Amino acid sequence: MAERDGLLDDYLSRGRRFRALDVATLERRWFAAVKQASRREGDQWVEALQEMNHVEAELQLRGLEPPSPISGLRH
Repeated sequence: MAERDGLLDDYLSRGRRFRALDVATLERRWFAAVKQASRREGDQWVEALQEMNHVEAELQLRGLEPPSPISGLRH
């Protein structure tokens, strides 16, 4: 849980940029970031992971979990 708290702190310190997005949009962004992370290297990989972490943090603030990777197979 300490790692997740660190991710949440990082997201909050950067201004909670996903606050206005609805859950469906957050889930789409999370799946897109997962896809990007699997295809990127270096700085782009880090950026994709940060996007995933920040979407997860926003979902956590709403009392939700990130989507299941299995549900992404339908996208």
